[in-house]
Amino acid sequence: SDVCSSDLVVNSKTQQVTKRKVKKGDLLPNGYVSITEGLYPDETVANSGLRFLSDGMKISVENE
Repeated sequence: SDVCSSDLVVNSKTQQVTKRKVKKGDLLPNGYVSITEGLYPDETVANSGLRFLSDGMKISVENE
């Protein structure tokens, strides 16, 4: 993979959205994709509701 693209990253502590590049790695057995660069431990890449999110937005994070 090794592709860099702009993604929406959510900081779970500040609950703020940031648009930036992350490097994606391999597809994992559980269906997730590993992120090899561009994320801190308290961050996650948004994967749903993307059309409603924008850079700098404050959100409420719900765990599945």
